[in-house]
Amino acid sequence: MEFWELIDAARVEAGHLAEWPSGMQIGDAVARRLPALQPVQILEFDLWLRGQAAMADHWELGAACYLCCGYVSEDGFAEFRFGLVALGRADFHTVLADPDAGLAALPVVQAMAAGHASPFTLHAERLQAAAPDTYGDHYWQDRADLPTLRPAPHFTPADAPLIPTRLPSLHALFPKRRTW
Repeated sequence: MEFWELIDAARVEAGHLAEWPSGMQIGDAVARRLPALQPVQILEFDLWLRGQAAMADHWELGAACYLCCGYVSEDGFAEFRFGLVALGRADFHTVLADPDAGLAALPVVQAMAAGHASPFTLHAERLQAAAPDTYGDHYWQDRADLPTLRPAPHFTPADAPLIPTRLPSLHALFPKRRTW
């Protein structure tokens, strides 16, 4: 199975659960599909998934996490990045190409800004843990030789005054977030 197809199938399943399926619900749906794969395919999926999330590891998306959720931490930003992958291929790549306009245009982000969806709708801790949980006890041992990526410079709340100029569309959606 192609990796994006797995994400899309999980999105469809989670879409039956809520108007705005969360990254956690999508992660649960992915976790239900992984046992059908061979162990090497589970590791391949995990490597692909972590590579996608790593592509979203940059300042603008850290600031977006802060705006959407009201806070940012290392774990929270990781869950947010996996949640961006859970959006599906088209939306994920749109957000990578232009984090400000891409996220501001998403109906789920607009619903979050309006208070109709949880500020944590995009967090996907369950997606992040799906492969390790499914693979089992030898997960970390069997992927020990895989390369690790160096993190990019991260957004910190001290950077908040830069948000209105660097993410004007998102800032307009979340004007009450403290950015000074």
